[in-house]
Amino acid sequence: MYTSISELDAVGKYGNYLPLTNYPRVDYRSLLSSTTIFDPPFYTLKFENVYVRGGDFLIFCPEKREVFYKGIVFNDIEARLDSSGFSLEDAELHGVYKHGSAFLLGDNSNYYHWLINYAARLMIYSADFNDKPLVMSPIRPRFIDEFLGRALGREPSILGVKNGEFAFFEELIVPNFFQNPIHSPTAVSYIRKVFESMPTRLDRRSGRCYVTRNEPGNSRRRVVNETNLIEMLRSKGFDIISLAGKSLDLQSKLFAELGVLVSPHGAALANLAFASPGLEVIELQSKDCFTRVYWELGKLVQTKRYDVLPCDPLEQVERHKNHRDLIVDIDLLESKIDALS
Repeated sequence: MYTSISELDAVGKYGNYLPLTNYPRVDYRSLLSSTTIFDPPFYTLKFENVYVRGGDFLIFCPEKREVFYKGIVFNDIEARLDSSGFSLEDAELHGVYKHGSAFLLGDNSNYYHWLINYAARLMIYSADFNDKPLVMSPIRPRFIDEFLGRALGREPSILGVKNGEFAFFEELIVPNFFQNPIHSPTAVSYIRKVFESMPTRLDRRSGRCYVTRNEPGNSRRRVVNETNLIEMLRSKGFDIISLAGKSLDLQSKLFAELGVLVSPHGAALANLAFASPGLEVIELQSKDCFTRVYWELGKLVQTKRYDVLPCDPLEQVERHKNHRDLIVDIDLLESKIDALS
């Protein structure tokens, strides 16, 4: 029987605080009147002779019969442990892949979670561990490999662990995690620096853009009356774009040049991390599911104005309330646009 260990216990048993001299910790909670804009401690954990499960990257320590998990949300280790079905006998029977030393980066197919929660681990990797292979999923969205290439300047060695399968490591380095709902100023600064060398960024910040979610393959938070919405937005000088399939370089460039942004709530707003100071944002959210997550990110990158337009959700009882399609009050949105500078 495995028992879960807390982060505090794990740090006490396995942790080494890592002084990153180029990245002093920042805390903006008082300055920005926010509870979630601050840096977590920067540290690494070094595990020996452990198993890692692909997908959620649970770490099983057979010698101490302990399991550790540090994912994108807090306090869900017990549910994951109950569903793990882990057995050392089964693992050995199915021929677990065995490796030497590696660095657990992890990954997530959600663009926001990769960019905000995972990508900044690379600054810890680059500081002291860039000779080690990265532990990740073997099949990843293109934007992850794009970021790896730009951040590291090379194609890294990757040890892929398939979802639900196990791998054994003689030594596993695990960096601290940038968890929800925290927006780490240092993490966002690192992400921006990765793309600072883009040669095509413009000096002007006057572009107006609407990001649509009404695209093939997306079934969440689509705008029901988008045809009429787009007609109004175009009359106000807005470009209409879809980010589906767009390169990370292009997305970062686009958001760096924007002056005004209108968008439904969604992972595309993670690109606010690349925005220039002074951006004005109107985010379309369901009246039934308000969240401050991108508003907080907007504060961190010094948006001039950030409004949330409450929208009526479509009656789709089979969906989670945060996934339902939206009906936008176009007249109300137009009045908000007219009030922008």
